[in-house]
Amino acid sequence: MPFKSQAQRRFFYAAANRGDVPESVVRRWEKETPKGKKLPEHVKTAAAFVVGIKEALLKLPVSSEDHKEFRAKHGKNTGVSLARDKDGFYVKTHRCRSKSYPRPSAIPNDRVKFVGSTG
Repeated sequence: MPFKSQAQRRFFYAAANRGDVPESVVRRWEKETPKGKKLPEHVKTAAAFVVGIKEALLKLPVSSEDHKEFRAKHGKNTGVSLARDKDGFYVKTHRCRSKSYPRPSAIPNDRVKFVGSTG
């Protein structure tokens, strides 16, 4: 998600310096912000800003090794997405998500099947 304003950019860099937001999130947002785009100082509504912060804080990158570990246990076509938050790995659809587990291979098959059934 690209930065929407200069204030949002400053907030994320400050939060990354404090350790509240992973630096990888800041780098990803910086990469997704078009080069040379002049951002406004503030956005008109705070709603988009809050949604962006929540998304950035909750979503962490999942490596290809993590995906391989998940597919080795559960197969390729499970109907779910593998995601990661501060507590660990979880599976999700647009309607449901499991609780977090320490490793992708620790997610039980019955949880994968249940979450997949909601999609």
